[in-house]
Amino acid sequence: MCGVVMGTFDGRRGWILRLAVHPQHRRRGIATRLVAELEVRLRRIGCPRVNLLVLPDNAAGLAFWQRLGYLPCPDVLCTKPLV
Repeated sequence: MCGVVMGTFDGRRGWILRLAVHPQHRRRGIATRLVAELEVRLRRIGCPRVNLLVLPDNAAGLAFWQRLGYLPCPDVLCTKPLV
């Protein structure tokens, strides 16, 4: 396996939970094609919007998502440690 994308739809919006491409297979358009296929599948089930999270120090990741049309939003991320 060279790449994986995991997404979900909660009935209101879609989420891209994970996108990864093996380092030896990067820069070949695999991630872009995986995201495109996930978007097709989400549209097919009536998903109107897709969200994802990018860590603030991940400049390359943010640039990738922006190239695909994903824009940063001023949402508030809430977290709670369960340890």
